[in-house]
Formats: sequence, C-alpha cells, structure tokens
Amino acid sequence: KNGKSFESGKIVHEDGTVLGEHKGTALFTIGQRKGMGISYPTPLYVKEINTKTNQVIVSDNDSLFSSELIAENVNWVGMEPKEGSFSADVKIRYLHPPSSAKLECILDNRVKITFDEQQRAITPGQSVVFYDNDILLGGGVIA
Repeated sequence: KNGKSFESGKIVHEDGTVLGEHKGTALFTIGQRKGMGISYPTPLYVKEINTKTNQVIVSDNDSLFSSELIAENVNWVGMEPKEGSFSADVKIRYLHPPSSAKLECILDNRVKITFDEQQRAITPGQSVVFYDNDILLGGGVIA
C-alpha cells in the first residue's frame, strides 16, 4: 500500500478545477458517486485515483467508459498464449456479465483487450478474466 492512502488530498475535476478535499484515496473506488462531500451542478463520479499526487479525479458518467485495457501478470489455464489476436468473453469484475472482446498478447506477460462495446469504470488493480464460452482461458490484473 502507498503511504498516502489515508492522507488528506484534493478532489479534482478532470478539467483541473479543485472541488474539495478527501481524507484518503483508499476511501474511494472508480465509478463511485456518493460520499465525496462535494457539490457540483451535475453528478460526478470517481474517474481516477492518483496515489502519486494523492488526488481523486472526478468526471461525468460518460467519461467513465472505455473500450480498451491492458492486463498484466497474465496467467493462462491449460494453454499457451495465442499468436496474434483472438476473440474471447471477458469479465472485468466478479458479478459483471461477460463482454465480447479481442485479445492480443503483448510483451512482458501482458494482454491488450479491445471490447466490442465500451465498458464502464474499468478499474486498475482489479482482476480481469477471459473465457471461451464457459471455459476459463486465463486472467490477469488490470493495469
């Protein structure tokens, strides 16, 4: 854990405007809306948690969507990584329904994942798993 996890810091809009203070980055999660203690004309959500600067970056809901991620520390189950790109069903959190995506193995035991449809609140540090229908292919950690 970063030593700054429970130190006070700034809550900053993605445009750079400081909106308030927080009591520690460890108290937030990507996609969170409630409990930030800030006021703004439209709903804001946690978009990024920067432990290096001790800032929580907030944005509107639309900014939480992304079509790509990099998985690191990937482990394959009963197979070697495939050459080129291939399709798989991907889950970015435990109760999340699988989403169709293309996977491409890249250097250092990492995989680039490009979803057919954008996903909300892809969260670094969370697990990502890949399936071929119901067969587990492997998984890693979202970078």
